[in-house]
Formats: sequence, C-alpha cells, structure tokens
Amino acid sequence: FVDLVRETQPDLVILAGDIYDRAVPPPEAVRLYDDVLARVVRGLEVPVIAIAGNHDSAERIDWGHQLLDASGYYVRGLVRPDTAPIVLCDEHGPVYFCPLPYAEPSIVKDAIYGGKPPHALNHGFAMAALVDQAVAQLPEGARAVAIAHGAVTGAYECESERPLWVAQAGYAQPALFSRFCYTALGHFHKPQRVNVLGDDAGLWLEYPGSLLKYGFSEHDQTKSVN
Repeated sequence: FVDLVRETQPDLVILAGDIYDRAVPPPEAVRLYDDVLARVVRGLEVPVIAIAGNHDSAERIDWGHQLLDASGYYVRGLVRPDTAPIVLCDEHGPVYFCPLPYAEPSIVKDAIYGGKPPHALNHGFAMAALVDQAVAQLPEGARAVAIAHGAVTGAYECESERPLWVAQAGYAQPALFSRFCYTALGHFHKPQRVNVLGDDAGLWLEYPGSLLKYGFSEHDQTKSVN
C-alpha cells in the first residue's frame, strides 16, 4: 500500500474504517499502523483522513486527534455534536471532508439529541442524523466528501463482516448522501459502488473493500484500492 501511494502520489488517503479488527488490537498491529502512517504522512507528505469502524474502539482511535491534525493525520473516532468538516484545498479551492465514524444508535441518541431523539433510532436513522449534522455545516455550493462506516441499501454483504442488526432494518438509504460529490464507505469487504439516486446522475457511494480476503465468500473477489 505504501508503494502504491508513492507511485500514484494522491492528494489524500482516506481510511473509512475499520482501522483494526478488534477494539483492543495486538501491539504488533498498532506498531504496523504507526509505521505505515509515518511513511505515508511524514515520508511521502500525503495527508490521511481515518475514521473508526464498528470493530474499533472509538475512544482509542480518537485519542490525540487535535494534536495529530497538525501533522496531516486527521483521525475521528467519537461522534460529537460539534464535529466540523476537515477542509483541504486543491488548485480549485477548498474541499470539505465530513468524517462520520461508526456509532451505535444509543451513542448518536446522546451525542446528537441529548438523549431525546424525535423518534426511535436504528442504525439507518442514526446515520441520517450524522449526515444531517454534517450537511448543516457545509457552505452553500461547497464541494464535499462524506467518509462513513456502515451499511447502505443495495450493497452486497459478506459472511466475514460482523452483522450490526437483524435483516436490513437498519440500512441507510443511499439518497441520504445526495449533497456530497462523493461518499467513501467502510464496512463491507467487497469493492463495489452504489448509485446514490438510482439514476444516471453520476453520484456514487463507494466501498473500496478489504485489502485481504477474510472469508470463503470472498474467494472470487478481486481486491483493490480506489
């Protein structure tokens, strides 16, 4: 992966979770991640935006994020009512990156609604609340990218990923992300696209998938990086 970044020189690397495969990762996994970040952010001078997934500990992932922003590593693990977009610039001006880390509905209920949501929350409604919060902070007409972790209707699941709920009761609707120019998603391991509006408008949600194969259902998948 580091070699790929060196060869292509992207403006930014996005990690849409999971960062680790468990809440308390083994020390060698933490050291490896630290080494990769140092080689990409400091060595190649390519910034990284990362969010926590459902396998991660949000508190551990979020540690030090205010200090780390200055280094070019933008990490967000916890859901907060005042989370601002991360603004990076290219030759055309600013781009607003909205990090939406994974959070259980009970967490969103307290963080966004102060414990008093207008209706019962499942994972889909919780994602909608996070999207609404992010969109409210975007200037009119601004180019914006959503970075989220969860399941959307129309995406292909895999047996190796931990189910978040029964059946599809908590799936988020793709149209939630229609305000964004692009949405980078983590959770499902198969590389795939989902059309946001179900038409030819060209707005996509995109799962890059996992770099390795974690189950027999993934044996025929071609793993990749977007």
